[in-house]
Amino acid sequence: QLAVSGNNIKGFYQSVMDVKASVLKDISGKDWVPTLKYSPDGSYLVMNNRSGSVRVYNASTFEKLKEFPGNNKDSNAFAISADGRMLAVTNDINSSKINIYNLPGGDLRKILQIKPSVYSLSFSPDDKMIFAGCSNNRIVQFNIETGIRVKNMLQTIPEQYDNYNKWNNYYNKFTDIKKLLVTRDGNIVTGDNEFMGWLNVATGKRQAFLFTSAKNCMLEFNNSEQMAVCGSITEAEPIHIINSRTHSIVQTLTGHNTAPNSLAITKDDKFLFSGSDDRTIKIWNIATGEMLATMVFFNAKDWVIVDNQGRFDGTQDGIKKMYYLKGLEVVPIESGYEKFYTIRLLTRILEGENFTPAPVNFITLKDAPKVKISVEEMQRNLTVEDEAAVVNTAKEQVNIKVQADCPNDGVTEIRLFQNGKLVESTRNLVVEDDNKSEKSAIKIFTVALLPGTNRFKAVAFNTERTESKPVELFINYKPSGNEQPVAATSTLHLLVIGINTYKNPKYSLNYAHADAAAFTEAITAGSQGLFANTNTITLNDAEATKDGITNAFEKIKAVAKPQDLFIFYYAGHGAINDKKQFFLAPYDVTQFYGNDGALAQKGFSAAALQQMSKDIKAQKQLFILDACQSAGALEEVAGTRGVPEEQAIAQLARATGTQWLTASGSEQSASEFPQLGHGSFTWCLLEAFKGDAGSADKKLTVKQLDAYLQTKVPEITKKYKGTPQYPASYSYGNDFPIIIIK
Repeated sequence: QLAVSGNNIKGFYQSVMDVKASVLKDISGKDWVPTLKYSPDGSYLVMNNRSGSVRVYNASTFEKLKEFPGNNKDSNAFAISADGRMLAVTNDINSSKINIYNLPGGDLRKILQIKPSVYSLSFSPDDKMIFAGCSNNRIVQFNIETGIRVKNMLQTIPEQYDNYNKWNNYYNKFTDIKKLLVTRDGNIVTGDNEFMGWLNVATGKRQAFLFTSAKNCMLEFNNSEQMAVCGSITEAEPIHIINSRTHSIVQTLTGHNTAPNSLAITKDDKFLFSGSDDRTIKIWNIATGEMLATMVFFNAKDWVIVDNQGRFDGTQDGIKKMYYLKGLEVVPIESGYEKFYTIRLLTRILEGENFTPAPVNFITLKDAPKVKISVEEMQRNLTVEDEAAVVNTAKEQVNIKVQADCPNDGVTEIRLFQNGKLVESTRNLVVEDDNKSEKSAIKIFTVALLPGTNRFKAVAFNTERTESKPVELFINYKPSGNEQPVAATSTLHLLVIGINTYKNPKYSLNYAHADAAAFTEAITAGSQGLFANTNTITLNDAEATKDGITNAFEKIKAVAKPQDLFIFYYAGHGAINDKKQFFLAPYDVTQFYGNDGALAQKGFSAAALQQMSKDIKAQKQLFILDACQSAGALEEVAGTRGVPEEQAIAQLARATGTQWLTASGSEQSASEFPQLGHGSFTWCLLEAFKGDAGSADKKLTVKQLDAYLQTKVPEITKKYKGTPQYPASYSYGNDFPIIIIK
């Protein structure tokens, strides 16, 4: 987990990121939190705040266990014992006491009286002593059990720093112990105003001293304690990596634009995270000093990570806020989505993945096309409103003209979206040659309108697959003779596939039939009142071949209208070939991996899914994949499955402007449990349909369902499997209700 405290124009927030799932969860208080810290065993997350209080959370459930009130001043210091059973707190910088509480109950265990101002606290390795870093370079040691002050130590600045002493003579050669750490051998390392010190507790004497230049110091050990990291919290000073044995600086890290105010080292001692006032976190390779990536947090839910090669990941709203600067031109980071979007980027960096170099250089990207959109001339009954791209019409069908110009490169594709969903593209999702291009391209799209406002968006791509800035056009369709647009009657189209028994029996599953049947029943019952009609096609086992799925799509394509909703539910296997192309694995695919020809012949490809999605006129579309993995499949795909499939699905969702919910994220297998009688993902779906997701107006939308699954699926899989499974979702286009909770 990665705990983050930040602020934006709306105020302060705290969030916790599950790094494996790349999901950011809001656990906000509404005030400034200077320090967040996990207990050594990871059970608790503790944070202080400006009001002086200290809060303790369960690190798994994020339930607030206890809040210790403050004195309406900056909460200055807290420490967690090595066994995680005690919390030491000073609630006020001028407090004359240290409170020791038991965890998790919060009972007051001991009050330690102290005179100087306390800036930092640290328990001894055996949890019998506590050390307080205080004003005027004083360190006070207490016996926790007796409450007796054991030792009062003083750390002075050595005479060799003569110039510093003369400049700071009003300090009387003293400064404040801003940071204090206790080593495993029971000695002390301190950080204060521009200095670090090593003290022998037994003798009370200084062992070593180091000038760091770090103002109001931060200080962290790595887990082996052979290395310390030191930085400044008030200026954009360098971060120093220090050898704890030689007491010398071995690496100096630069790259923050504003003062880094927090440091954290991963448990494997390989990576350093440093947070800054500009809402960024830098990730460093400790061994080399290389800055690997930058994370940006916009609020309690939205974030982006960009590595030093231009790869990026993040929430959709976060990505929309990020830009490249190319000279004086502002280029949205989304423009590089096809080449640089990298699913689970943070996790993969921390796992040490050696990424395949991107086929293009993000620093020297070719110019993206410039796009114009308009309603084709010579059509009657059209009026244009002022300067806005808004057109009024009484015609149900119009021609939309999109022109893309790229004089310094070339145009390879134009896409048009209506109300978020792909209407048409000038090429397929998978094309062998991306270099077929024109300096200028014009495409006329004939589209059917829905009554009311229709939002159109057009984008184009150059030869490097860099995407243009989107352009939009709004068309208000008001049928002639009606004062108000007539509400369209809508139909729910369901294509449900469940494959228990595969032609190759080692791929067979246990609950795909039960999942598909229960889903069909629940969605049909819940949709009553939302739709005038329901059109359902179900395919099981041998019915679910490539031809069978294609024919089912064709039947829905023939009758679906723009105002309808199309839901595709699939319980079965998925596979990806050596070209990283994703396929659903129908009944008669007998080898998922190692035979790309057979997979291409009998599998149902992402390109085919894109084409079907585009051809089905329903503008609201939801794809649900409960792609379980049997033991036989897991043996075959070990080390192969995960990231490529998820990347392909993310690309597919964005390319089609549709909503996707999938059972498991990268390198996870969807789980089946006899106790539930279903796959865990579908069981959670069914619970949501029963009302467990909660909805004030009883209408359950896709995004509400997604939010519920993100919490419920990990909870259920951890309960029955011991390790959480994280669903993945990709939502493009407008949100919409799918059922009414009865």
